[in-house]
Amino acid sequence: MIQIDKLVRSKRKTLSLVVETDGTLTVRAPLRMKETDMRHFIEVKSDWIKRKQASVQKEAGVPRQYVDGESFLYLGKEVPLRLVPAEGPRRGDRKPALVMDGIFKLAKSAQSRAESVFEAWYKKQARAVLTAVAHAESRTLDGAPKQVPSRRQARRPAGRGGGR
Repeated sequence: MIQIDKLVRSKRKTLSLVVETDGTLTVRAPLRMKETDMRHFIEVKSDWIKRKQASVQKEAGVPRQYVDGESFLYLGKEVPLRLVPAEGPRRGDRKPALVMDGIFKLAKSAQSRAESVFEAWYKKQARAVLTAVAHAESRTLDGAPKQVPSRRQARRPAGRGGGR
């Protein structure tokens, strides 16, 4: 039997199951829904709940190592990482610490700061893609955006969105 960690009853017509980032199950139910109906729905969805909880535990339990062969997501695909020697003898000749050329290539000299290098790279890519999309969409609106701001966001909780 699946354990309900948090039950929220409100004026709603549908039942919602949310597996939180810590693996707990939140159930949002209509005020008048019978406990037996709710339990039956949870049992029907038990395989999905267990898969989501396992996925959350897997993600939370494996910190990034930034080593050869580790995979990172980019545009929905897993891309492997290769550590490469830094190139260019002088500071002005240095190549970027991280390059994506079918695979991620991270300079060994940047491995100790790999998390911030990856974050900066992803931000740059996101800015380019989102700016292009915003300008393309602006044709249907009344003008181009002046800027496309970006901010660091908390992780989206597992089990919310994206499962359509």
